[in-house]
Amino acid sequence: MVEKVLEKFGRLDILVNNSGGSETPGGGFAVLTDDNWESSFQTNLLAALS
Repeated sequence: MVEKVLEKFGRLDILVNNSGGSETPGGGFAVLTDDNWESSFQTNLLAALS
């Protein structure tokens, strides 16, 4: 991807690596378990810190 950007524009000013998602069950807030919360935090928040 970086190579394509450099070919087209000649430089790269900023690169945003965005990842996220949710695999929580249907049923709303009341059905979420601690494991659902942990998985969501790992994917959407803590991955950016590693």
